[in-house]
Amino acid sequence: CVDKLRKLDNNKCKNLIIPSRGTHLILPNTFSSKEYGMLIPQTKDNRVAFLLPFEGVTIAGTTDIPIKHENLPIKHSKDIQLISPSSYEVDQIIDEINNYLDIPVNTTDIDAVWSGIRPLAAIPNGYTQKVINGTVNFIQQPIIQNNTINDNDNDKDL
Repeated sequence: CVDKLRKLDNNKCKNLIIPSRGTHLILPNTFSSKEYGMLIPQTKDNRVAFLLPFEGVTIAGTTDIPIKHENLPIKHSKDIQLISPSSYEVDQIIDEINNYLDIPVNTTDIDAVWSGIRPLAAIPNGYTQKVINGTVNFIQQPIIQNNTINDNDNDKDL
């Protein structure tokens, strides 16, 4: 992980990647246009919500539930651990999209539901100005140091 590598350099640095759990619903195509989706840029709890037509169905989402790095479900394991959506997350999505629909969605309308983890970028304080000034340093200590080579060592393989 990017943040683990950065912490090898400086164990006090803040994470740049924040894992977030998102849940999505599959609904019948009657809940969206066949050609256009709907984006809700800011929900009551500051998420983004959407209804999108896709392959003859409607995809609705999403939740954003922050996950601590140490609580990620896959830890040095070859076994895949599934992320199960909660009924609370499903209700959150339904409540939000129903604010915009003439015919409300009910849980009985849901054909499928899934959750996954996505990496969201954290923007540290002052980051934007540092980018503009060209002074962003993600690694503070040199990882490889320059070694001087003596003239006598020219015949040796490096």
